Amino acid sequence: MASADGSRVSVIMPVRQEGAGLPDVLAAVTSQDCVLLDRIVVALGPSEDGTAELVDEWARRDARVLVLPNPEGIVSTGLNRAVQAVNSRYVVRIDGHCLVPRDYVSCLLSSAARTGAACVGPRLRTIGATTTQRAIAAAMSSGFGVGGSRFRTSSRSGYVDTVAFGLYERDRLLQLGGFRPELVRNQDDELNARLRRAGGTVYLDADVCVDYYPRGSLRGLWRQYFEYGYWRTITARAFGDQLRIRQLVPGLFVVGLTASIVLAALGRPLLLAAGLSAYSLVLGLLILQTARRTSDVRVALLSAPAAVVLHLSYGCGLWRSLLRPNVLRPGRLREELAST
Repeated sequence: MASADGSRVSVIMPVRQEGAGLPDVLAAVTSQDCVLLDRIVVALGPSEDGTAELVDEWARRDARVLVLPNPEGIVSTGLNRAVQAVNSRYVVRIDGHCLVPRDYVSCLLSSAARTGAACVGPRLRTIGATTTQRAIAAAMSSGFGVGGSRFRTSSRSGYVDTVAFGLYERDRLLQLGGFRPELVRNQDDELNARLRRAGGTVYLDADVCVDYYPRGSLRGLWRQYFEYGYWRTITARAFGDQLRIRQLVPGLFVVGLTASIVLAALGRPLLLAAGLSAYSLVLGLLILQTARRTSDVRVALLSAPAAVVLHLSYGCGLWRSLLRPNVLRPGRLREELAST
């Protein structure tokens, strides 16, 4: 492998079943104003919606685009293959469902030079096209929905525990062992925790904003956040990446709700009534916040059930994982990957 070029940066993109939105994403990536960007590596997972044909078309159109097969379809394996395929000093992760501004790569490079952070990432502006998707976006952009996830909710730059779609030094990434191929979800979170334990810092540049499109249905949202909770617990158990308070709260919520329902069934409904009243207040505040931000009553009202799905699915995922010991032993892991 050639030594890393100190003046260059590459974009690494894991894609799978990205659909009609992918051309806009690729257009945004290939039109970056950064003259140091010399390679765009697309790790292509199994797709049946025309994603492969779209990617191949862009590779023919732009010589910087390199397509690599990612037969497992897992983000981690795709990212690791892409990192191995380049020799630039920096790599920037961009996914197939987010739109980046034209100066995205150059701004992250400037932030890395200014702060000395080992990872620099953007603020996510979660948006939607349909009423349901906009409601989901509102819940995912609010502290009432996702707690203190700063890269989703904060407009202030600073050092944080994790970011999404970050810039890394390639050599440092390789020294850390890359992304954990065992993880179907939470790859960034776990990698950034490992990076911080090794003495590095993670910086949120809130002046850099990425438009992120969430799931378009509550059912899809449930599956996504159930998997987030499930795999977040695995990273804590297997790799020592401790759960943070905002990640524990959904699990405690599920336990409290279950206990309250059982007590109510036994003729003691006071705890359930008190809990539901408090939770209704939180959802009411979310509705008011969303109404003020969007001026759309339908979106505001739907943001509440979206938040309920976020909390319950993440909490159920946490407990599902806790009740399945040794999930990362080879035989069990193959079962997990096959079912995802």
